[in-house]
Amino acid sequence: MGSADYIAIAAVIISVLGFTTTYFRFIIKITERLARIETKTNLFWGMVEEKLAGSLKQPTHKVKDDLLDKLTVKDINGEEIDELLDILRDECTLDERKNLLMNYHLVISHLEVMKHENSSNGEIK
Repeated sequence: MGSADYIAIAAVIISVLGFTTTYFRFIIKITERLARIETKTNLFWGMVEEKLAGSLKQPTHKVKDDLLDKLTVKDINGEEIDELLDILRDECTLDERKNLLMNYHLVISHLEVMKHENSSNGEIK
């Protein structure tokens, strides 16, 4: 084995190490971005969750109010999520509640995420 062979082997090793380093940097960068997005989303939802749920409460709808309270304290199960989703979807189409349409859609979206998480890991987060 001559020096040209050693140089070729070293070049291959350096290339593989360079590619691996670049790949892992890319993965780390994506992981960091995802963590930042998750943190921002959790902060946003933590700030508005109680206010949004409170704005959708009505003295004439005890079941919905109870489910919204359970949502706020994160003590809601899959069946209750489905029930609350049905109630909110029905209500957001009513004309007298149109001024709260954004609130309805934000809570419905959050419930859909919780439902998906519930189905994929078997627990509510």
